Amino acid sequence: MTQTTQSTPKPPARGAYLADESAARVSPAGRAWVGRVQIPLRDGGALLVTHTGYQWPAAPGDLREATATERAAYDAARARWIRAAVPGVGP
Repeated sequence: MTQTTQSTPKPPARGAYLADESAARVSPAGRAWVGRVQIPLRDGGALLVTHTGYQWPAAPGDLREATATERAAYDAARARWIRAAVPGVGP
């Protein structure tokens, strides 16, 4: 008799850039939200944070690694946000 075991997805690394595809499936459809992992969750999901500091939980089945273009856009938006929020501070 063969036993099958379901493995739990490996939690993403803290600070990793991930895209949450669930935003692209809602009405009206949009792009995937890109965030950085604040807290990895045991089920393979993550608590993500946008460049503005908004946090949301993302399910493991909705996550993918962000592309280089998405990571660059996140970093640029974060730098603009920091400069606007605190003049004279930021990258």
